[in-house]
Amino acid sequence: MTAQTPPAPDGALNHRSCLPGLTRSGNPSRLTPAGQQQLLALNFSRLIDLRDRTERTVDPPPFLGHPAYLNLPLLPRRNRTFN
Repeated sequence: MTAQTPPAPDGALNHRSCLPGLTRSGNPSRLTPAGQQQLLALNFSRLIDLRDRTERTVDPPPFLGHPAYLNLPLLPRRNRTFN
């Protein structure tokens, strides 16, 4: 961890700083309640969930409805070959 890398919230998988101001992590549904609060305390301007509708249905996002949460599926729904 460097001065620019925030500590990983509890339950965060593969959490790391990619660029200054940009942090990535695995599935946010794996965060513990304390980890969710730790992540929100970092004051991110945007939490982007790259999962599609099916993945979100099976494992609901903990930040759904939060103003910073944005679901932006990596593979568009219309491209069923890849989904």
